[in-house]
Amino acid sequence: MLEKPRNVQTVLAAKGPHLRGSLLDRLVERGDLRRTSRKSLGVFTTTFLEDGGTGRRAGLLADVRAVLVDGADPQPRVAALAA
Repeated sequence: MLEKPRNVQTVLAAKGPHLRGSLLDRLVERGDLRRTSRKSLGVFTTTFLEDGGTGRRAGLLADVRAVLVDGADPQPRVAALAA
């Protein structure tokens, strides 16, 4: 049986949660993110994601800002981020 066509939002809602974990693992391996654990209320261990200090995030934000604020012509990847 064929699936009926789905729009982008439906596909993202269905596939996004499965892809999130592997994406975050790759970003941690590359050093773009850092995982740290802390105790909440002295009982619960909570994992946080922090900037890895590579400068990659700052560069991406600068590119998006140039498009949205300064009116620069975006590269396809930056256009997708800005959207």
